[in-house]
Amino acid sequence: MTEQPVVANLQYAGDYRDRLEKAQKSGQCIFCTPEFQTDTSKLIASYRAWFARKNDFPTKDADGEYPEHHILIVSKRHERWFDEILEPDWFDIMALCRIVRNTLDISGGGLAIRFDEPLWSGQTILHLHFHLIVPRIVPDPQNPGKSKSVPVYFPIG
Repeated sequence: MTEQPVVANLQYAGDYRDRLEKAQKSGQCIFCTPEFQTDTSKLIASYRAWFARKNDFPTKDADGEYPEHHILIVSKRHERWFDEILEPDWFDIMALCRIVRNTLDISGGGLAIRFDEPLWSGQTILHLHFHLIVPRIVPDPQNPGKSKSVPVYFPIG
């Protein structure tokens, strides 16, 4: 591979930054390793050229907690550019999202993709993938007996 598989973004620290720096030094894409694609403790589903797994490093929510779910929808092929997602891929991605939603009994959430140049997108792993994020639901102290979701701030840029 001639280009770097990751951008070791200095905003990250700890284990995630260590993993990014290791991938940068080795030139090996984190998402292309067999253990990443087949780790049964994290793999949720696989559908055609895509798979869904729990994110090792989920984004925290407004309370500094982890969301209910932060799932990665990842291409099995190492592709970087948004234009490489073909029409059949979109159908497969949506089918996989439905499988994940049904498997995890998800009532709602968001689907995000950061694409192309990291300076604009903020992505660190240069491999096509989506983030399926489901916020935590907590009691609403302003409205006894009601609930509210805790926003998850997903950085772009």
